Amino acid sequence: MSPHPRTTGPPTWPTRHGEAGLTQAWRGQRSYGRPNTGKVGKVDIPQLQARASPQGSQTACSKSVRGRDRYMEEVTTQKHFVLVHGFGHGAWCWYKLVVLLRLAGHRVTTLDLAASGVHPQRLDELESFADYSRPLTELMAAIPPHERVVLVGHSYGGVSLALAMEKFAEKILVAVFATALMPSPSNSDIELATVLLRPGRFFSYDLSNNMVLTEANYGSVRRAFIVCKQDKAMVEDYQRWLIERSPGAEVKEIDGADHMVMLSKPRELCNLLLEIADEYK
Repeated sequence: MSPHPRTTGPPTWPTRHGEAGLTQAWRGQRSYGRPNTGKVGKVDIPQLQARASPQGSQTACSKSVRGRDRYMEEVTTQKHFVLVHGFGHGAWCWYKLVVLLRLAGHRVTTLDLAASGVHPQRLDELESFADYSRPLTELMAAIPPHERVVLVGHSYGGVSLALAMEKFAEKILVAVFATALMPSPSNSDIELATVLLRPGRFFSYDLSNNMVLTEANYGSVRRAFIVCKQDKAMVEDYQRWLIERSPGAEVKEIDGADHMVMLSKPRELCNLLLEIADEYK
């Protein structure tokens, strides 16, 4: 088995990494590296092409220096996006966004939360919200200490984001809630927010009694919220209520986006994510 993931295009996913020498945390994840061509930036920017020297020739040294400078620029501007799906979905739902982010020159990792997508567990086997979110927390634990990711959550995935923010604040560059539950550091808020959404009732008791968010950890992570104005599952008023209850988040909007924004408005979502990520170093 190849040690590198491969893909033949959506919806076929790349093969898993070879499992020899890998931790359990990375098994079952889908990690997409930077493509061989292209330029970091918005998805409508054309691919980088070679340009002829006005002098008609260059020394090997000057070519080497320019190549090194370009490499360093790409390394410092490339981001690692971790995409977290909502309740009842799976890593599959991000396939359009994955392609666009890769074309923009970034790394992307998607995952199936427990009992979701192709994850082998069943929902009735999960005893807690921590069990449900374990694929994400194991992934975050395996990320190197020097790396900081752009964490993106959709719908109920926002609560999984909050758990990761509390445990791994130092590994998150910015957390983006895409029409997602965004709790404040208050257990009563978590309970209220989850019971208002039908899927959340499964974990509402566990969350209200066992999930603690603090200003020192969860509150220290920079946040952004993407409002989907035509969302019928989490209507705009409810999204605005979440923003008011947890102040401090940067707010962006996508007009015409329904609840499944990654499918209905993937380019608009991609460009907003690139815009948000570019603000943080």
